[in-house]
Amino acid sequence: MNQDRKKESSAHGTARRNSSSTHLSNIKRRHQNRRKHVPPSSTSRRKPWVLNPFRQKDEDEVLATRTHNRRRWSHVFPPGEIEFKRDTGPNWKSLCQPAILPLTIDFHPSPQELNNPEKFHFQFYDLLLSATDHSYYTSHSELLMEMVRQRLVQDFQIVPQSIIKESKRRGEIERLEQAKAKKVRPREGSSMVRRPVQGRLFHSKDEDDGKIQHTLSMGHKIQVLTYDPTSDKIEVIQYNASFAQNDKRNIQTYGYMVWSHSSQSYQKVAQTFVKYTKLYRWNKVDNLICGDTGMTLSSGTRFRRLSFGLIPDCFLDPSAEQEYISRFQRLLEYVSKLQPKDARNKIEIKIVTTKDSKPDSQNELAITRRSAEDSMERFIVRLGKGKRDKYEWMEMLMDPIFDTRRTYRIMFHWLVGSAAKVEAQIQLLQRRCTQFGLKLIQFPQSSVSSNLFLNPFQVPTMIPVRESKKALEVEAALVDRFYFVHDGIRLMERADVKTMGEFHPDFDFPVNRRFPVRQYIHHSGTIFIRLMTNDKGWVLFIIFSNHHRIGGDEEMKSLARNVLTTVQTHITNVDGNSGSG
Repeated sequence: MNQDRKKESSAHGTARRNSSSTHLSNIKRRHQNRRKHVPPSSTSRRKPWVLNPFRQKDEDEVLATRTHNRRRWSHVFPPGEIEFKRDTGPNWKSLCQPAILPLTIDFHPSPQELNNPEKFHFQFYDLLLSATDHSYYTSHSELLMEMVRQRLVQDFQIVPQSIIKESKRRGEIERLEQAKAKKVRPREGSSMVRRPVQGRLFHSKDEDDGKIQHTLSMGHKIQVLTYDPTSDKIEVIQYNASFAQNDKRNIQTYGYMVWSHSSQSYQKVAQTFVKYTKLYRWNKVDNLICGDTGMTLSSGTRFRRLSFGLIPDCFLDPSAEQEYISRFQRLLEYVSKLQPKDARNKIEIKIVTTKDSKPDSQNELAITRRSAEDSMERFIVRLGKGKRDKYEWMEMLMDPIFDTRRTYRIMFHWLVGSAAKVEAQIQLLQRRCTQFGLKLIQFPQSSVSSNLFLNPFQVPTMIPVRESKKALEVEAALVDRFYFVHDGIRLMERADVKTMGEFHPDFDFPVNRRFPVRQYIHHSGTIFIRLMTNDKGWVLFIIFSNHHRIGGDEEMKSLARNVLTTVQTHITNVDGNSGSG
């Protein structure tokens, strides 16, 4: 009987366990079913537009959705989709030390998208090669490749022909599906809203009797370059996305603190990020590439540049000044040999000494308003000397006036030139200056720029002086006591004036016009000081370092810190209420 009770109890216990197990299984099943039917945004705190590269589901989503932005930076993940799934997570080395963009992109809009005026608008222009000097390039394909290189430098990527054909097939499938959904029998080529453009875009070289074509993409900007041997011209078609407009939603200002080695303290910095770049004058750039000697690398054109300056000695007597002038004249003789023999105008530099009266400030300001670079003497320097050398050149700019009391600027701009040849040419100039006894120092781009925040990791030190008389006393001491040299007058753009004014709102700088500022550089070439003066005579002294001159040299770093500390101490003694703001 006891055994029967044990069996019964055991049976009831097993039944209870089975019932409990079944109950738990039902709960899990209902929970899983509920999760299947409830949208992910309701069951997770993760926002639907946030992608986590460590979630397998999100990885699959990244790979499945082919958009330009998601494929543009595919090199930060392990190569290949199979490898991507096997080795999860990004390539941290590529994220920490990113290389340039991949040369190619595996995404391209379909013909329907490109020809939809609500998504893209297009424009085109032709380059007539018969009007250019053919001696610059050995073949049209060489010229076309130089045009491609210029676009790659500015963040375009090449779209392979295989990807273009795939997008064409995808577009054809979409067209057929849309026509089927509307129960309308599609006519051949009915997807063509602008037939001539699509026809040019998707022809291959073999099908076009020798035409050479390259397609480049930036996502919201797409360009198609085509050389047609029958008309001896290169056609450039530009597609610009209609949605690529910057507004408050895609303009972000990021504020942060940066450690200043000069002041040994943290300084406020702000950088503004925009999603879409402005339209660029590619027509002008392409004509420059073709060899149009009547055009120059002016403002508004993106090109590589380096800036140098001659800093005058401290003359103890007139003979030392005359020796400095003689050294500069030897430099002019060397520079004149760099000019092309067929140059229309030879460079003419006016020499001003301490015996001459100081330049009229009004005339100087008038020159500055035309932009300092626009008033400079400029000429083309050919980098290739032999007939078989590739066509490469750079533009050399020099101040029109050599004043022994001021710095003298020499700049190099280049668009079509290899870094090795540009460097070799500049090194020749530097050796000549050393040979002549001239101090040629590389200057940062910020020293000629309106924007002092070009380098996001370098910050200027701002010291306000809120009294006109004391500000003039400090400015005079820069030259008379602290070995600073006048570096000319610069013009600051309204946006940059507004940015600087936000650090000291009580200065009330005018933001409705371009703003002239005076600039000085220390005789060592390590420190610049820019002076912003308001209508009351108050001056904001903006101090920034020359990182090209300082580099990793501890002695130069120490010198720059000492110069900054000396100037700060002097300003504090002159106006104790100024502080370092």
